[in-house]
Amino acid sequence: MMYRVAKLLSLISTGFLAGVFTYAFFAIIPAWNEVPRQVHFTYRVALMRHNAIVVQSIMAVGILGPLWWAWTIRGMPVARACAVAASVMNLTAVVVTRFGNVPINQYVRKWLTEAPPADYLGLLHRWTVFNNIRSAAAVLGFVLILIADALLD
Repeated sequence: MMYRVAKLLSLISTGFLAGVFTYAFFAIIPAWNEVPRQVHFTYRVALMRHNAIVVQSIMAVGILGPLWWAWTIRGMPVARACAVAASVMNLTAVVVTRFGNVPINQYVRKWLTEAPPADYLGLLHRWTVFNNIRSAAAVLGFVLILIADALLD
């Protein structure tokens, strides 16, 4: 029973996290780039507010779930290594978010009430680079969980 719950949490959390970042990559970010600057900033801030609890919770489960599953499959070293690596990838996404994206998000919040600096496009580009890194980490984490699952079947 514990194995199944840990596996389910691992699959759902890593899949959801990879899906969120993939959707943002292909749909949200391109849409931001097509709307007027103030609409972009307003939507970005609203999205941050709504994503905060949900995405942070999924990130936490995406770190802990695979570790728990790794513990339940400790007799299968390769699958276990994939589960641990998936957890590390999701931890990477958290660290990049916290120290890369969040500080830039704080600047964007200010731009709703004051003019953005002359180099604001450079900051938004840097945010996108951080987003690409965390997105790749999340997708790799999901792939690693799928590999672990396939190794156990």
